[in-house]
Amino acid sequence: MLKPERLAEIGYALAIYPVAGLLSAAAALNAVYAHIRDTGSSLGSPAPLYPFAEMNRLMGFEEVWAFDKAHTEI
Repeated sequence: MLKPERLAEIGYALAIYPVAGLLSAAAALNAVYAHIRDTGSSLGSPAPLYPFAEMNRLMGFEEVWAFDKAHTEI
């Protein structure tokens, strides 16, 4: 990995970082699963964790549940 200045020096006008998120996610997965292995819990994880309710909203589950409720006969 090179700094933007070095990339410019060797002729690059544009740099994209398509794997940066994946590298970050892999490091977070490694940290949280090592913590679970060592402590038996995700509580106190060194990797930030989305609150479960927020993750449900992020993934659009509230809309799925509303659709399911509207189209399910009881």
